[in-house]
Amino acid sequence: MGRKKSSRKRPATQPTTFVIDENDNIGTGDADNDFAYLDNSFVNERNLDLLVDTENVQHIILGRTGSGKTALIKKLSSGNVNYILLDPASLSLNYIYKSTIIQYFDEIEAPVKQLFEFLWIHIFTVEILRHHLSISDKSGGFLTLSRFLARFRSNSSYSRAKNYVDQFGDKFWQEVDENVQELISRVDARAEAKFGINKDFLNLRASGGANTSEQERRELNRKATELISGQQFAELDHLRKIIREEFSQKMQKKFFILIDRLDENWVDDKLRYILLRSLIEAARKFVHIPNLKICIAIRSDLYRKMNEETNDLYSQADKEKQYVINIRWTEELLEDLIDARIKSRFREKYRNKKVSLRDLLPSHTIDGEDSFSFIVNRTFGRPRDLVNVINLCLSLSRGKAVLTQEVIRKAVNENSYNSFKYLCDEWKSIYPNLKDYLELLKKKKDHLKFEDISNDQIDHFALNSATRDDKKKGPLHDSSVAHSEGKVPIYILKQKVLYHLYLVGVIGFKTDSFTAFRWVNTDREPALFEEFQSAEKLQIHKAVHLALGISP
Repeated sequence: MGRKKSSRKRPATQPTTFVIDENDNIGTGDADNDFAYLDNSFVNERNLDLLVDTENVQHIILGRTGSGKTALIKKLSSGNVNYILLDPASLSLNYIYKSTIIQYFDEIEAPVKQLFEFLWIHIFTVEILRHHLSISDKSGGFLTLSRFLARFRSNSSYSRAKNYVDQFGDKFWQEVDENVQELISRVDARAEAKFGINKDFLNLRASGGANTSEQERRELNRKATELISGQQFAELDHLRKIIREEFSQKMQKKFFILIDRLDENWVDDKLRYILLRSLIEAARKFVHIPNLKICIAIRSDLYRKMNEETNDLYSQADKEKQYVINIRWTEELLEDLIDARIKSRFREKYRNKKVSLRDLLPSHTIDGEDSFSFIVNRTFGRPRDLVNVINLCLSLSRGKAVLTQEVIRKAVNENSYNSFKYLCDEWKSIYPNLKDYLELLKKKKDHLKFEDISNDQIDHFALNSATRDDKKKGPLHDSSVAHSEGKVPIYILKQKVLYHLYLVGVIGFKTDSFTAFRWVNTDREPALFEEFQSAEKLQIHKAVHLALGISP
């Protein structure tokens, strides 16, 4: 898939003194279950160094499923005892959707991003101070906070920061989920006092007994940002400035807030993307505090979907480039990773023997490719992919000392079906109908052009896409509807469909005969649609060839 053949040579042949047995594997590729391998087989040191460096502003970890985001978070936490791991599922953020005012503002589409941003900043501030000052109980917590603030009496932010602590300081000892509920309850109370909105009002509306005029809707939209007063925002900001001064001291240890698992069911889908956008913008406000870093791991597809849903696809993505670490794996790094796991596994079995990846691989090429390159080029080039294939090879090689060409072919063929299934699962939040896209490629040649996808196929795709219900709408629903109404030419819709297959990694393209194929997994940034439209040739990724019945 456009990768260079490995230049590494097989080590000199040594006597066969080991054998593969039924228990041999190199882990799961899942950082949650790979504790031993995480310690002795971690190779992504460059990205880890960027995260650990609190003077480096890069703190958003982007990568596909199985690319090593969680491994980075776990490796960082294992080397730094001064950290907080914020599990989104434990924050009680679904409590937000039970809020009277949030339900109402969602109904009238009022802006609530400012409220959510304030919520995240409040969470970060409380957690930083609670852990930094070892606040664990109500009786001593407020006194500890007061003594801490007293050290900054000469700071211009002191009085306003103290006002905020006077309002919320008696709750700082609580766990983070309790603080979330406390803050939302206060917002509800403020909404009832300011707007007269309570559960009785919502029940009346639900029964048809109250309506909101367009003029009232505009007025409530305007007032939505007043739920959190400008004064509270300012006071919280001054408390953040006090934290900055505290963490600027020379002897201050590094402190990390780590956030992972944002792709799991931690909040109602109606709030997920606006909460994610608010989280990222809130974390950015802490970027320039010395010795402190808020690290956020997020799937690339979820990040893109968030930007689409919050209308920030290009504006925010461009601004945030400087804060992002894109996890990308070269073939060399992948070989280092698998080699380290092989050595670790066989070191446990044969204390005095060294067994490397190249000891197991056949010395000859497979279809003209280096044996490891052959494997890599038939996966999507992520650690989990390679771990799965090598484990399949080991399971098919019991009683042997090497992985034969036949075994490797069987393993990559079986993995092709797995890749198809994992691909649909990985992208289901954005492409609930991804199988319809992939269906267009079945039984095609691995190299093709736009015209190799027939107009009848696109018409059929458009009909299916346009008639799906709301929960299964994909990104091309509107274009499909427009095509059925004669507003989008069929060749444009065809290009859009294939472009989205490029975005999920299934198709590569080249715009002339002199350059290599471009793949989203190896591009520094995804190509724009306008670039893709100039493609002369397309190529279907070998990882899904067998599953799609692709012929060379």
